[in-house]
Amino acid sequence: LQSPEMPLWMLLLPLFVLGMAMSTQFTAMNTITLADLTDDNASSGNSLLAVTQQLSISLGVAISAAVLRFYEGFDNASTVQQFHYTFITMGVITIISALMFMLLRAKDGRNLISERHKR
Repeated sequence: LQSPEMPLWMLLLPLFVLGMAMSTQFTAMNTITLADLTDDNASSGNSLLAVTQQLSISLGVAISAAVLRFYEGFDNASTVQQFHYTFITMGVITIISALMFMLLRAKDGRNLISERHKR
């Protein structure tokens, strides 16, 4: 994944791209999550979204710790390798969880588009 000999730009470039992608992703997810709520439900929906995000962060940390503990059971792997395996596993879990977006229907968030663009 990385080593001390790796040039700094090879680390900064993927981090920059990751930051841009995450910014776009979170903006889109938050928008579509609250898009179909009425004005009366928007405040409660936003609160529920914030709680869900915090619980997801906690769950992610707990699962990461459990995965790391799982890889600690492999005696032939160094600590660095165990962390690499953990990061790769969490990346695969993240990619699989992104399949949830396949459940979105074409009409979800439709009310965010002005009338002339809905055709």
